Amino acid sequence: MTPEVERFIDLARGFCALLETATEREPVDLRSQLLEILPDLYVAGSRLPLPDVDADVPTSSLQLDVLVPLSKYLGGNDRFWEVFDPTQREKPIEGSLSLELSEIRFDLQQGLVALERGAPLDAVVWEWRWGLENHWGNHLVNALRVIHWQRAW
Repeated sequence: MTPEVERFIDLARGFCALLETATEREPVDLRSQLLEILPDLYVAGSRLPLPDVDADVPTSSLQLDVLVPLSKYLGGNDRFWEVFDPTQREKPIEGSLSLELSEIRFDLQQGLVALERGAPLDAVVWEWRWGLENHWGNHLVNALRVIHWQRAW
């Protein structure tokens, strides 16, 4: 396992643990921790190799179990407006910070669980890297932008 993959796995575990205990933290502490871990996670994800694999990663029946408690905890800080595709002329849509964070956790946790169940490391790394470019990375960028602008938690 390369240092880049080890670093990403450590950050993925830390992010998942942070969300699982988010409602037990002071809002200002949660904001501060998210502002630290989200950029680190993005950079670490961008440094993952893109292996040439032919194996699929088995998915598990994980759910977005932190979504509702986190949404209630964030209260008025949960909702925001965004333009889904900033390269197109679109009207803003309402977004949810708790949903953005939960989507990131879901994708990262799928890989962590797959590794625990013996999935090939290269296949999991490929999924994480693909997800950075096509799914969880978009949610991360959205969440970071919202948290940056919501200075008063």
